[in-house]
Amino acid sequence: MPGDGQASDTARLNDDSIDNSNHHGDDLSDEATAEARFGAETRLRQEAAQMRVPPAYTRSIRDVTADFVAASQQLPPGELVKDEFFTLFEAVGALEIMDPKMDSGYIEDGDSFEPDFDVTAGRELEEVLWIMDELLCLEMNFHAGYPLSQNVFTSLHVFRLIDPETKYPYYLARDEGAMGVEAHLEKDEESIRTGLVHVVLEAYCVSLVKCVALALEAIQGQTYYEEEDFVTYLFGRELLPYLTPEDSRKRLIEANNWIHERKTNLGEGRAAVLQSRIKNRIDMLLAMTAVEGYGHVKQGVMNFHGHDLARPVPEAFSHKVQRQLATSTPPRPQPTITWSEACELWSQMCDDLQVVEHVLLSDLRQNPQSLLREVWAFGYRDPHPSTFARAKMQEILILNEPVAQSTSTPHHDLLLRDIRELVLPGFDTADPASFEVELTSSPRHKTAEIMNSFMTMVYTAWLDLYLIACQNRCRMRRSYANELITWSKLLEEAPQYDQKLNKIRSHGFIRGDDGNRKHFKPLTHWTRYQYTQLKRWVIQLGFDTEIYLPDEYLGMYQLFRTTIMPEGDEGISPIERLHGKLLEDLRILGQRDLVGSPKDVQQLMAWRRQCSDSVSYVEVLVLFQRVENTMASAIGWMLSMLEHMKIVKPPNQSEAEARLRQEARLKPLIAGSARDEAAMLRADEAAQTWRRPGGIPINEKYIIRVTGVIEANKKTILDMIAKLTKLAKEAKAVGTEYAWLDELDLLKRTTFDMGINTLRVLQICQGHGGLDFEEGKDYGEFIELTILPPEHRQHAWWVVPQISEKKKEKS
Repeated sequence: MPGDGQASDTARLNDDSIDNSNHHGDDLSDEATAEARFGAETRLRQEAAQMRVPPAYTRSIRDVTADFVAASQQLPPGELVKDEFFTLFEAVGALEIMDPKMDSGYIEDGDSFEPDFDVTAGRELEEVLWIMDELLCLEMNFHAGYPLSQNVFTSLHVFRLIDPETKYPYYLARDEGAMGVEAHLEKDEESIRTGLVHVVLEAYCVSLVKCVALALEAIQGQTYYEEEDFVTYLFGRELLPYLTPEDSRKRLIEANNWIHERKTNLGEGRAAVLQSRIKNRIDMLLAMTAVEGYGHVKQGVMNFHGHDLARPVPEAFSHKVQRQLATSTPPRPQPTITWSEACELWSQMCDDLQVVEHVLLSDLRQNPQSLLREVWAFGYRDPHPSTFARAKMQEILILNEPVAQSTSTPHHDLLLRDIRELVLPGFDTADPASFEVELTSSPRHKTAEIMNSFMTMVYTAWLDLYLIACQNRCRMRRSYANELITWSKLLEEAPQYDQKLNKIRSHGFIRGDDGNRKHFKPLTHWTRYQYTQLKRWVIQLGFDTEIYLPDEYLGMYQLFRTTIMPEGDEGISPIERLHGKLLEDLRILGQRDLVGSPKDVQQLMAWRRQCSDSVSYVEVLVLFQRVENTMASAIGWMLSMLEHMKIVKPPNQSEAEARLRQEARLKPLIAGSARDEAAMLRADEAAQTWRRPGGIPINEKYIIRVTGVIEANKKTILDMIAKLTKLAKEAKAVGTEYAWLDELDLLKRTTFDMGINTLRVLQICQGHGGLDFEEGKDYGEFIELTILPPEHRQHAWWVVPQISEKKKEKS
């Protein structure tokens, strides 16, 4: 204010005057000094009073609720009153307010904020039974992936236990368990009703919460995807953190004893119904903590009886609890599930967990190929295993079991065996005993150090091959596609380790791409095998997850063949070259004389067995890859014929859109070397060329020729499958024979399906007056093509177009 500066100057002036008068006391008297000082103070007070003029307005609190309600009632429902600063987020938020489906704080007229239900009141046995069975249903919904706010937390008894005000040891009543103690002492009717809630139901709810906590702990400890697989959010609550599973089991045992002591009062049959639920919950707790005993859990669930005795108490569950949970999401409806459906789902989950238990307790974890086949079979169980079961499978896959005290690398022996069986049989380079040699000048010690360094580098990526198979299908493909980048980098690093190994000792020779013999690089060949296998999985999972359009099938099957036979049908596949190299190694080992110490003779015999087993194993790989290559070729011929006949029609898209789609298809597959990228692009271009008619007349000769080619491929495939059926042991399928035979059976059925639908094209054309149609004939007028979803195919990875004759429309 202008007056501020003037008042300050005046004050300073007067202060100076006062000071000057003090310094010149000889010229002024004491009376004059006092008068000047008084005058200055008076002026300062006057100026301060002028500055304290009250404002033109005053602040006060005023209730505007009535005015606001009166104004809002004049607006039609749904109309927003806003200015230019009202954002879209605020507009949507305003629309959600007072919407019972979106506003968790909305309370309808006549309703209460909290449910009107007394969780401490005694209940009849039939009511307690219904609540326990309903909790089992809701727990199954939790395992299906629904948030806890939609299932278990809606139980008012559970909600009381996890309330922040409920302290250890977590009783329903606030009397520190006095009601339960009284129920233990008395056996009158009212005490029994009280005990059924404060002893039996309370123990059941506590143990159920601990089962939920154990499941969450297992899932969160492994790889999972929030909302995609499972919702682990606790909404600000804790799951009885100070109570151990053992403590909850003891409370169940006390509840079981309480029921047993009152069999006469409750009735033996009715008491047995309750005890079956209690004992089954004890089995669940034991199984979840030890990954064993799920057979007992399944048996208990399937033998549940007495559900017809239950008397519904729907008021014991309420969605109103969502109003008190810490969440920014709108309220969600409670999913419903019947008792029979819940028992069936529990049974399925127990079956999945028994497979996990089998893997844990069997020798499968000592055989890399059997273990990988078992994990894939587990991931492809129908219905798909629950997230909890898949988490438990991941958990046992990463258990630490070193091969020797000299190394701490997890699964060292399993990884070493994988490398030895494929590329290094009969060499001390991959012998576990080499890792125990302590003499630093020993060649075995040096090669062991190199191998250990290599295995440490590849371990995480190698283990991911097993762990990713435990994910859902879409996530499997995406994760494996990302792993291709990692393996391409490992493929660049592997030759350096081979160079170090070959400086210490030779590992034989192998025929190269140019036909010349070259020094064998075992680690590079092993890495390339894993890399190309990964490529095939990514391509085939694309068919399983339906990410390709029908007009793209031909190109993708051609790319698939490239991963097996990079040089084309006339070349030799990498796995066939490896087979030839192993045969040479076996011949050399067979020529060695069995001389020397008994230990040396025993070692040579062991190496011969190793090499012989590896030759048989690689022979199976060669044969199986030929099956896949021939299958891809046959389906390619069929798709090419259907495209030439204009039954499979490409969508109308520009050249730029086609390039973008090509890039999207090939992007995961060309993340490796320039050589791999060029091979993939050549294969894709070959597929595009193959699908172009190029002046080929679609006549009887063409269709019969293609049908003959497919029929010949069909016969070849069936012959090879018949041989593979007898080679389960050679295929390293010991313990997983069922999965090996199931895979071959699916391929056989796919082969028959392909032959049937190819002949159907020929028969339909012949039924329409022959095969020599005029040029440009649209065969789609009388031939209908259907692409089945993965779950209805003979094999989810092999898409056989289903051919049928179009029905004539009635005029």
